[in-house]
Amino acid sequence: MSSRDWEKELAMIDRQLASLPDEKLVPKAGPTPAGPAAAPAGAPRLGPGTAAPPIVGGLPATIAPPRSWRSRVAVAGKLLLAAGLAALATPGLWPYGWRCGSELIIYLAVAAAAVLAGLWAARASWRHRAGGAHALALLVTLWGLGLVAWQVLPRTGVFVPTERVAVPAVWACQ
Repeated sequence: MSSRDWEKELAMIDRQLASLPDEKLVPKAGPTPAGPAAAPAGAPRLGPGTAAPPIVGGLPATIAPPRSWRSRVAVAGKLLLAAGLAALATPGLWPYGWRCGSELIIYLAVAAAAVLAGLWAARASWRHRAGGAHALALLVTLWGLGLVAWQVLPRTGVFVPTERVAVPAVWACQ
């Protein structure tokens, strides 16, 4: 246990804060001082003739990074990879069996990879402010989750297969 008296420490901090004027505690929204030393690390640099970012709630609003062709290609590539995996795991396009045993494990691995790739594409599209790609990535992720659930739920007893949905309720082949 620490021997510090936290009540005294906090009272001292309160006294120091009370002695400062409000202008020093909360800076007024105005023009930012020029020069590289005035801007915090990681803040966008403002050139001559450019306006300062708008102030929202006492803090500068975030500025979306410009979307370069590389970021667009990266987001599109990740989205195409995820959509390709999800399309491959679709039962009508899956070229191998998926009933039981090692075939089922491989099928579930590809469907899970589609889910992970969809999440990867969703994260990339979110970071690069690509709204349409983000919505598609979330749809791919949802499709992959549906494919995994389509195989796992009947085998765990949560969903009882019918004639239309012919999924065996066994994991291993006899």
